[in-house]
Amino acid sequence: MDSLTPSKQVTILKPNRSLFDLELQGFFHYRDLLFLLVRRDFVAKFKQTVLGPLWLVLQPLLGSVVFTLIFGVVAGMPTDGLPTFLFYLCGQLGWNYFAHTYGSSSGILQQNASIFGKVYFPRLIPPISVCISNLITYVVQVFVFAGFWIYFQSVDGYHFHITPWLAFLPLLLLQKALLAMGLGFLMSSLTVKYRDFGHIGGFIMQFMMYCTPIIYPLSLLLDKIPKTFEWVIHLNPLVYIIEMYRLMFLGTGTIPALLPFTSWAITLLLFLAGLMVFNKVQRTYVDYL
Repeated sequence: MDSLTPSKQVTILKPNRSLFDLELQGFFHYRDLLFLLVRRDFVAKFKQTVLGPLWLVLQPLLGSVVFTLIFGVVAGMPTDGLPTFLFYLCGQLGWNYFAHTYGSSSGILQQNASIFGKVYFPRLIPPISVCISNLITYVVQVFVFAGFWIYFQSVDGYHFHITPWLAFLPLLLLQKALLAMGLGFLMSSLTVKYRDFGHIGGFIMQFMMYCTPIIYPLSLLLDKIPKTFEWVIHLNPLVYIIEMYRLMFLGTGTIPALLPFTSWAITLLLFLAGLMVFNKVQRTYVDYL
């Protein structure tokens, strides 16, 4: 008799989730998916390539060679007394992780539309997996930089010293990840509705690179601009990050007094704004695709 009794249908009503509800409780249950996406992101970079993971080494080296020839040899750009090649290689070490993470995050909604529209999982898992997979690339490039750091010390007779500021490296990595995800969330959310933003992403990255002291030292920029316009430097959070890298690994860097605070403040503001927009758009963005 009990088996014939129809089961009761239970409807659970829940309030709308907050824009800052990150569904963190679901990360543990979907940790296997996180590891799978990390592996997918890393393998996809080198699938059907001739050199494969060797590109992890060649990318910063070729970039530093180009910068050395154009800006060091031809343009004669000063490098604060540091070896030109190592100066650019250190700048790229601080830049590349941000650039790669931003590039992947800026299309995170479009790239995962097929699975976002079919199954439930915390929507922050794909961008977190991008940060982790790019961290593997970053570690490889750290070893590349360390090899040339040792070479210039032992062969060319330069004397660098790693400063105690190296303890801030984990914080700099976190800051780069937050900044890249915040900007990537904003770009990805805007591109869902306004496809024009997908075409200007590359221009934004070029603009940011030339506004960041990668091919020139901050000391040169401070000498060129009037004192009344120095506040403009504080609008770019990456200025602090790049100069800190040179200060940590090469012992030379220019850090104005308020730069760390303004850099972190703008980073957190952009991340929270991007997270809020992303959390709102990801609920209904499939309707636009």
